[in-house]
Amino acid sequence: MKISGKLCAYLFSLTMLAACGGGGGSDDTESFEDRVDIGSFAGTWRVSVGLIATDCPGDITQGFDLTHVINQNGVNVAVEDVSNGISYSGTTIDDGLSFVVTNRRQGQSCSFVDVFRYDALGENNAAVSNFVDADCGPGRQCSIEYHGAAIRQ
Repeated sequence: MKISGKLCAYLFSLTMLAACGGGGGSDDTESFEDRVDIGSFAGTWRVSVGLIATDCPGDITQGFDLTHVINQNGVNVAVEDVSNGISYSGTTIDDGLSFVVTNRRQGQSCSFVDVFRYDALGENNAAVSNFVDADCGPGRQCSIEYHGAAIRQ
Protein backbone atom coordinates (compact mmCIF):
# COMPACT_ATOMS: atom_id res chain seq x y z
CA MET A 1 0.00 0.00 0.00
CA LYS A 2 1.30 3.42 -0.90
CA ILE A 3 0.43 6.40 1.29
CA SER A 4 0.13 9.73 -0.53
CA GLY A 5 2.95 12.27 -0.26
CA LYS A 6 0.57 14.94 1.03
CA LEU A 7 -0.63 12.66 3.82
CA CYS A 8 2.97 11.80 4.64
CA ALA A 9 3.96 15.46 4.78
CA TYR A 10 0.95 16.16 6.98
CA LEU A 11 1.88 13.42 9.39
CA PHE A 12 5.54 14.53 9.51
CA SER A 13 4.56 18.07 10.46
CA LEU A 14 2.26 16.86 13.18
CA THR A 15 5.04 14.75 14.63
CA MET A 16 7.38 17.70 14.70
CA LEU A 17 4.83 19.83 16.51
CA ALA A 18 4.23 17.13 19.07
CA ALA A 19 7.98 16.75 19.64
CA CYS A 20 8.51 20.42 20.39
CA GLY A 21 8.75 21.19 24.06
CA GLY A 22 9.57 24.11 26.23
CA GLY A 23 12.91 24.37 27.92
CA GLY A 24 12.46 26.01 31.28
CA GLY A 25 10.14 28.85 32.16
CA SER A 26 6.59 28.37 33.28
CA ASP A 27 4.27 25.80 31.81
CA ASP A 28 1.04 27.62 31.02
CA THR A 29 -0.57 24.82 29.02
CA GLU A 30 -3.49 22.93 30.47
CA SER A 31 -3.32 19.20 31.02
CA PHE A 32 -5.79 16.81 29.45
CA GLU A 33 -7.45 16.43 32.83
CA ASP A 34 -8.01 20.21 32.99
CA ARG A 35 -10.07 20.40 29.80
CA VAL A 36 -12.54 23.26 29.66
CA ASP A 37 -15.96 23.60 28.08
CA ILE A 38 -15.32 25.86 25.11
CA GLY A 39 -19.01 25.92 24.14
CA SER A 40 -18.33 25.12 20.48
CA PHE A 41 -15.47 23.91 18.34
CA ALA A 42 -16.75 25.95 15.37
CA GLY A 43 -14.10 27.89 13.50
CA THR A 44 -10.86 27.45 11.60
CA TRP A 45 -8.21 25.33 13.33
CA ARG A 46 -4.55 24.86 12.41
CA VAL A 47 -3.60 21.24 13.12
CA SER A 48 -0.15 19.70 13.45
CA VAL A 49 0.33 15.99 14.20
CA GLY A 50 3.16 13.48 14.42
CA LEU A 51 3.40 9.76 13.90
CA ILE A 52 2.88 7.69 17.06
CA ALA A 53 2.49 4.17 15.70
CA THR A 54 2.00 2.24 12.47
CA ASP A 55 2.05 -1.29 11.19
CA CYS A 56 1.79 -0.20 7.55
CA PRO A 57 4.65 -1.09 5.21
CA GLY A 58 6.60 1.45 3.20
CA ASP A 59 7.40 5.09 3.76
CA ILE A 60 4.90 6.60 6.18
CA THR A 61 4.74 10.35 6.72
CA GLN A 62 6.21 11.24 10.10
CA GLY A 63 3.89 14.21 10.60
CA PHE A 64 1.88 16.89 8.84
CA ASP A 65 0.10 20.24 9.17
CA LEU A 66 -3.36 21.03 7.88
CA THR A 67 -6.27 23.39 8.26
CA HIS A 68 -9.69 22.24 9.46
CA VAL A 69 -12.84 24.32 9.15
CA ILE A 70 -15.26 23.05 11.79
CA ASN A 71 -19.01 23.59 11.82
CA GLN A 72 -20.97 22.53 14.87
CA ASN A 73 -24.74 22.37 15.35
CA GLY A 74 -25.42 21.08 18.84
CA VAL A 75 -23.80 17.65 19.10
CA ASN A 76 -23.31 17.29 15.33
CA VAL A 77 -19.88 18.21 14.00
CA ALA A 78 -18.71 18.59 10.39
CA VAL A 79 -15.04 19.09 9.52
CA GLU A 80 -13.68 20.19 6.15
CA ASP A 81 -9.97 19.50 5.73
CA VAL A 82 -9.22 22.40 3.39
CA SER A 83 -5.63 21.18 3.02
CA ASN A 84 -6.74 17.91 1.39
CA GLY A 85 -10.38 18.47 0.41
CA ILE A 86 -11.66 15.72 2.70
CA SER A 87 -14.92 16.02 4.66
CA TYR A 88 -15.59 14.35 8.00
CA SER A 89 -18.73 14.07 10.12
CA GLY A 90 -19.46 12.96 13.65
CA THR A 91 -20.65 14.05 17.07
CA THR A 92 -19.43 15.49 20.34
CA ILE A 93 -18.63 13.19 23.27
CA ASP A 94 -17.66 13.68 26.91
CA ASP A 95 -20.39 16.28 27.48
CA GLY A 96 -19.15 18.35 24.55
CA LEU A 97 -15.51 18.52 25.68
CA SER A 98 -14.45 16.32 22.75
CA PHE A 99 -15.63 15.22 19.35
CA VAL A 100 -14.94 12.38 16.94
CA VAL A 101 -15.41 12.66 13.17
CA THR A 102 -14.97 10.00 10.49
CA ASN A 103 -14.39 9.80 6.73
CA ARG A 104 -14.70 6.52 4.84
CA ARG A 105 -13.35 6.43 1.30
CA GLN A 106 -12.28 4.00 -1.40
CA GLY A 107 -8.89 4.42 -3.07
CA GLN A 108 -7.69 2.65 -6.20
CA SER A 109 -6.91 -0.58 -4.39
CA CYS A 110 -7.66 0.10 -0.71
CA SER A 111 -10.51 1.34 1.45
CA PHE A 112 -9.73 3.81 4.23
CA VAL A 113 -11.38 4.79 7.51
CA ASP A 114 -9.93 8.12 8.66
CA VAL A 115 -10.86 9.39 12.14
CA PHE A 116 -10.02 12.64 13.94
CA ARG A 117 -10.62 13.23 17.64
CA TYR A 118 -10.37 16.67 19.24
CA ASP A 119 -10.15 17.12 23.03
CA ALA A 120 -10.60 20.70 24.26
CA LEU A 121 -7.72 21.93 26.39
CA GLY A 122 -8.58 25.61 26.35
CA GLU A 123 -10.83 28.07 24.58
CA ASN A 124 -8.68 28.01 21.45
CA ASN A 125 -6.52 24.89 21.70
CA ALA A 126 -7.11 21.16 21.59
CA ALA A 127 -5.29 17.85 21.63
CA VAL A 128 -5.82 16.03 18.33
CA SER A 129 -5.56 12.35 17.43
CA ASN A 130 -5.79 10.94 13.90
CA PHE A 131 -6.33 7.24 13.24
CA VAL A 132 -6.23 5.77 9.73
CA ASP A 133 -7.17 2.17 9.00
CA ALA A 134 -6.44 0.80 5.52
CA ASP A 135 -7.88 -2.39 4.06
CA CYS A 136 -6.25 -3.50 0.82
CA GLY A 137 -7.65 -7.02 0.70
CA PRO A 138 -7.17 -10.29 2.58
CA GLY A 139 -4.10 -10.12 4.80
CA ARG A 140 -3.35 -6.55 3.75
CA GLN A 141 -4.74 -4.36 6.54
CA CYS A 142 -2.79 -1.81 8.53
CA SER A 143 -3.23 1.21 10.80
CA ILE A 144 -1.54 4.56 11.35
CA GLU A 145 -1.87 6.71 14.48
CA TYR A 146 -0.91 10.39 14.83
CA HIS A 147 -1.20 12.74 17.82
CA GLY A 148 -0.68 16.46 18.06
CA ALA A 149 -2.37 19.76 18.67
CA ALA A 150 -4.75 22.25 17.09
CA ILE A 151 -5.06 26.00 17.59
CA ARG A 152 -8.17 27.95 16.66
CA GLN A 153 -7.27 30.83 14.34
